[in-house]
Amino acid sequence: MNVVVIISGHGEFSQGLQSLIKGVLGDVDNFYAVPYAYDMSSAVFRDQLECLVTSQEPNSAFLVLTDMKGGTPFNKSVELKLKGYDIEVLTGTNFNMVVAAIEARDDVDTMPELVEIVLEQGKESISAFVIEDTQISFEEEDDGI
Repeated sequence: MNVVVIISGHGEFSQGLQSLIKGVLGDVDNFYAVPYAYDMSSAVFRDQLECLVTSQEPNSAFLVLTDMKGGTPFNKSVELKLKGYDIEVLTGTNFNMVVAAIEARDDVDTMPELVEIVLEQGKESISAFVIEDTQISFEEEDDGI
């Protein structure tokens, strides 16, 4: 299965993630960023996304990772899915989701397997820093108030 990973979002979200991925993983095949510029019409955005999809190898499947549910990148990706393209659309994208999509896509047999891996990795990567040891000491300094 040839899976093309596309990240999309408002402003520079997708280019920032793409840059981070390149810095960590190097150049990645079949991996694209499709930004939605604030001054762009939703029709132009949809046309750019559809042009990318139709320019890929026949029988390619697409995993589109978007920044937020209900935004133009999400809505237009869903629109293309409803139009009949082999697209799965995920939202709330974080760095670990993108890495999981890229690394797992060659190891799975079906798109639902890939979606499950990507969603699980995204959830597992969300956390808060918590200080476990509450015994914090501060050294006294003479020049304080």
